[in-house]
Amino acid sequence: MAFMSVLMVLGFLAIIMAIILAIAVLMYVFTGIGLSKIAKKLGEENSWLAWIPVANSYLVGKLGCNVKTGIFLAVASPVSGIISGIMNIMIQNQPVDLLNNDVIAIAFWMVIIALSLLSIALSITMLVFYLIAVYHIYEKFSKEAVIMTVFTALSAGILSPVFLFAIRNHEVRKEYT
Repeated sequence: MAFMSVLMVLGFLAIIMAIILAIAVLMYVFTGIGLSKIAKKLGEENSWLAWIPVANSYLVGKLGCNVKTGIFLAVASPVSGIISGIMNIMIQNQPVDLLNNDVIAIAFWMVIIALSLLSIALSITMLVFYLIAVYHIYEKFSKEAVIMTVFTALSAGILSPVFLFAIRNHEVRKEYT
């Protein structure tokens, strides 16, 4: 009986993971199609960058603001991931015998807290720059840029692939040509 319960839970978790994976693939495709078409309409020669995960952040920054914003968005994401990875490794591999020393334990946790704060600050900064960039892209193609940006912000960026896909066939507004 307990074995069947475990199998049911595992089956349920597998279904949830499959749904999450399907949504992630769908959002990736929406971003690729939408961003590459928008890039072409804005005269970007390298519209294919929309299909490369870190490079598409660069493209969003470049199309929405400028090259420096694009570089920041492209570099900040992997750096944030590296910081999180370092924290994970440090926490999982705590030198237990050294942490018996109060001074070392305090220093260890201060480093963990500093890395956490750095990661959070970088993530927030990255989100703000991303929102500014997508706002400018939305604005070039739609009068509803503010609404799309608010919903993009409320969803922490999750809705941006949907909006990019939705505006891909719009013409560049006259104010931006």
